[in-house]
Amino acid sequence: MPEQLPLHQGCSYADLICRAIQRWPDRTVLIDAEGGVSYGELGGRIARMVAAFAAAGLKRGDSLAQISSNRVDALVISSAALMAGVRYSPLHPLGSLEDQTFILEDAAITALVADVPAFAGRGRDLAAAGAGLEQVFTLGPADFGTDILALAADQNEAPLEPVGGGRGRRLAGLYRRYHGALKGRFAAASLHGLQRPDHPGGMAVAA
Repeated sequence: MPEQLPLHQGCSYADLICRAIQRWPDRTVLIDAEGGVSYGELGGRIARMVAAFAAAGLKRGDSLAQISSNRVDALVISSAALMAGVRYSPLHPLGSLEDQTFILEDAAITALVADVPAFAGRGRDLAAAGAGLEQVFTLGPADFGTDILALAADQNEAPLEPVGGGRGRRLAGLYRRYHGALKGRFAAASLHGLQRPDHPGGMAVAA
């Protein structure tokens, strides 16, 4: 990553995350119920999560959705997905099971992450619904998926290096409707609204 480039020139989302971590490793970036988290600590957690994704078989171009409360681990998951080139789709916590199942199918999601303390029931229901899911991960131990936090804790921390993709511009419309229009470009995220999940806000795709 050339150091002479301005902060926002020629960067992907993942590049910007890396730069913030490199510039301010000791600065507090987040505060939750467990205390403050520095950029450096956040970077370490993201790096181990990227390694956990790889250990679980997730690779560039795969797709992952997450339903979670407002916690640091949710940011770690989404950031690690960007780093690993895994297309990321957040599920709105207030969405219905029907809407969330539709999103999983519409966005062709193959992996799910569920926050056990906050959404164990919904995570279990989504896992049981199928909707094309091939893997289910949990934030904490549960009987319906693999604890991705425990898997990440077993990984060695490595320097953060984006796999590629993640440069964003938005394409309105259903994922499958626009899948052909991507013409092989990498989709970093697919975004659906709460009020009209059948009319997603768009996709962030590789330039």
